[in-house]
Amino acid sequence: MKKIALAIGTLAWLFFVPTHNVNADLWTGGGFEGGLGWTGTDLFMGETATEGAAPGAARFFDMMDPDMITESGTWIEDSSRTYEGDRMFWLRDYNDPDTICAGRRFNGLTAGDVYDLKWSFAAFNPNNPTGTSTLTSKPIVEVMTWDTTIGDWVLWEPKLYLSDGQVSDPLGGNQVEYELQDWDNLNWTQSTSRFAIPELNGRPMYLWVSMTNDSNGLLIDGITFTAVPEPAALTLSGLALLLMGCVRIRKR
Repeated sequence: MKKIALAIGTLAWLFFVPTHNVNADLWTGGGFEGGLGWTGTDLFMGETATEGAAPGAARFFDMMDPDMITESGTWIEDSSRTYEGDRMFWLRDYNDPDTICAGRRFNGLTAGDVYDLKWSFAAFNPNNPTGTSTLTSKPIVEVMTWDTTIGDWVLWEPKLYLSDGQVSDPLGGNQVEYELQDWDNLNWTQSTSRFAIPELNGRPMYLWVSMTNDSNGLLIDGITFTAVPEPAALTLSGLALLLMGCVRIRKR
């Protein structure tokens, strides 16, 4: 019985498990913690906010990372309000178009492999630090790949499955929005997008967590991008573990 279990486990590993490490997080720096090239110590305020509109304990920084694509990112340090750790990222509203997304460039992905992009967000704008029901933000995910049929880059937006039970489907016309929140009472929402890697034709894939162009600001944190094991591998691996368990029970 033990030999059978080991044989099944080996087959699952050799023939069904993807060549990539399904436990590896490809989005390095998604928690916005150390090692990312932080610079600056300016107080975190909005485009028009007076000093103190957001507590002075929160500070923002510019980040220098060749694989991170932010269009002038704003990194906030305030451990009392982050989703995890000490730092988070703020997407400005579209009155200031310099910062509209946080993304990464990925090379060497295999077409057909399935990945989960997970991240957390809270709608916020320091110009409205106590929140408002009249201003909202709409989170989105954007994937950009090269299309050989047209000889150009194409951008598409997968569905977002949200921890509050909602599903945001921009392409289907169902875009979920969130009211701006109180800086002292932030409520983080988790988002998951699962999709298969398209044919990349030797080019990189670009992936962004972002918001729509009528949004009013978004805090993001805890981004991960990990491969999903193939169902066949899970089935065989589970069977192998079950048989190994039976062996242990029989020996007792």
